[in-house]
Amino acid sequence: MPITLNSNVSALITQRMLGTNQTQTNTSISKLVSGSRLPNAAAGAAELAISSQLSADSVALSQAQLNAQQGVSVLQVAEGGLSNVSDTLLRMRELATQAANGSLSDEQRSSIDTEFQQLSEEVNRIAGGTKFNGQALLGEQNSFEVANQGFNVSSANGVVGVTFNDTSAVANNDSFSVSFQNQDIDGDSVVSQGEGTFTLTNNTQNVSQTVDVQRPPAGTTAELNFSDLGVDVTINDDFGTTGSFGSLGGTAVSDSFTANQTNTAAPTNLEFQVGIGTTSTDTISVNINEVNTDSLGLTGVDVSSQANARNALDAIDGAIAQVTATRSDIGSASVRLETAAASIAVTAENLEAARSAIADTDIAEEITKLASLQVQQQAGIALQAQANSQPGLLLRLLQ
Repeated sequence: MPITLNSNVSALITQRMLGTNQTQTNTSISKLVSGSRLPNAAAGAAELAISSQLSADSVALSQAQLNAQQGVSVLQVAEGGLSNVSDTLLRMRELATQAANGSLSDEQRSSIDTEFQQLSEEVNRIAGGTKFNGQALLGEQNSFEVANQGFNVSSANGVVGVTFNDTSAVANNDSFSVSFQNQDIDGDSVVSQGEGTFTLTNNTQNVSQTVDVQRPPAGTTAELNFSDLGVDVTINDDFGTTGSFGSLGGTAVSDSFTANQTNTAAPTNLEFQVGIGTTSTDTISVNINEVNTDSLGLTGVDVSSQANARNALDAIDGAIAQVTATRSDIGSASVRLETAAASIAVTAENLEAARSAIADTDIAEEITKLASLQVQQQAGIALQAQANSQPGLLLRLLQ
């Protein structure tokens, strides 16, 4: 290669190699710092696409595993309720066997029947009270709505809502009376519209509660909580100005309404998402039969006579068989969900290993590569200095 004054080709070659080395060194450092072989798409577009999909599947599988575990919890709650129902039925069968004995009088059987009927109601209570996340699993879920109201629940009337927030405190057809007494409650000696005491009474259960009330500011609402009765009453800024509660000057205004029970049937089929797709293999369906006196064939069954007691034995045997079958189904489904959770864990583990092999940095390999690049960089700098000094050798030829 000739030595010229206008071009230093050796220096240019060394400079280019140093630039390439610096780029590779920066990439290596980025991989070590981030722990990823793919710090950007340029590092490997295909590998990045594959690893992104594997990451999405891995995250979805983790949630699917949690879904399966929650499914097991749901079924454990249901099985616990069924266990209590089963125990109750065994006691009812014991009472029926006792009442079927000819040594007892009808008066004695009547006493036995009192407990029998209480236990029958307990079966319904257990069924309706066995819930997971607010959802009844074994029977109807009770709710209530306002019926036979003496006043209109409307914005113009000042009362915009009546809600039964505690169904255990309310029974079907409970009769309520409402009384508003317009009076000074804030001590300013001025009786304002919508200011006073609001009394709600459950006449059926003979329970009453009074709360202080003031008309809320314009455009807002206020909630009156009658916790003793399980009722919330919501009023707006029209309360005490018009309608049923529009009196002023200390006059008591009364109205009434009835609690009407509405039942929501428990789901007969629960689907648990245990996969990452939408096919039938990604879900597990579990059927849970309703367990109450109607579905068990115990409605109207009593032990008030010897004949009735003997008929009750057959009815209870059928109910016990039905509950046992349902418990068996739930037990089998629980085992399946537990197996699914374990299988999902293995699949998630393997997916994560595959993603790691594609996207994660091999630290030992990358450190070795970085050390080699650093040596090359040091050598390149030294050779760059020598290449830069070559044109100076021409001066000796000119002397």
